[in-house]
Amino acid sequence: MPWKMSRVEWGSVLLLSMSLGIVMWQVELPLLMHQHPDWDTKIEPYRYALHVHAFFGMMALLVAPFQFISEFRQHSPRLHRYLGRTYVASILISAPIAIYIASTHLQNEERLAVIAQALLWMSTTCFALYYAIKRHWTAHKIWIARSYALCLSFVLSRLATDVLHYSFSPQSGGNAAMVWLMSLLLICLADVWSCQIQHRTN
Repeated sequence: MPWKMSRVEWGSVLLLSMSLGIVMWQVELPLLMHQHPDWDTKIEPYRYALHVHAFFGMMALLVAPFQFISEFRQHSPRLHRYLGRTYVASILISAPIAIYIASTHLQNEERLAVIAQALLWMSTTCFALYYAIKRHWTAHKIWIARSYALCLSFVLSRLATDVLHYSFSPQSGGNAAMVWLMSLLLICLADVWSCQIQHRTN
């Protein structure tokens, strides 16, 4: 029997795909094609590190949605495990590069926020991997949801600041405040989603 997705799952995937597509079209592709001279000058010292970070971050973003579809896990368990390993490997490459870039090229407040976000991203992913190895599936789902929430915070931060042109004033924390807000908000939403899934299956 072919696997099906609920309306909520379809809606979530559609919303994510639209957000990701907009960010790619409006932000990432122009940056890659050198269409923003100001940005080119800013990122020149770490251009290649940034591209590697973005590539593996995008890999994690594209792989993860399939992992949350229950029918997909049931009908393709081997592919589910393969994509899970790809997701973990992508983050363990992308997050340390983010820490390197933040440590060497960002200003103090934004540096702290990005480093904390990257460390949380790696930590939640490692906890998810640990519980998968131990076959503690409830804990695994909670931690992988938190991991992907942090993954999504990048897309929504870029959508807010670079597409919708909304940002906090320097007095309110600037880009650092946006990173903290998106990270904490999405982790809370991930925990709410995990609780709903647990309640539904009990």
